[in-house]
Amino acid sequence: MAEDATCPTCCAVMSALGIILLFLFGVMFNNGAVSLKLVAIEHGWDSYQKAQACFLAAGFYGVTFVLSFVAIIVKNRSSAPS
Repeated sequence: MAEDATCPTCCAVMSALGIILLFLFGVMFNNGAVSLKLVAIEHGWDSYQKAQACFLAAGFYGVTFVLSFVAIIVKNRSSAPS
């Protein structure tokens, strides 16, 4: 049973990590964290736009997480003995 849901489980874990990291990066860009503020100034980035891009990407990872979780459920139901 565990071998059947390996790929969706991996995707779910990676998506969860992506959500957490991108959300934190978005918050850091919004709050003007010094480490990201220096990079933004150096490259001429707008911190607000970068924060919005991070939040949007976290949303896409959220969709991937939900789809992976659904795939895990479907795999477990299809491999369950009837």
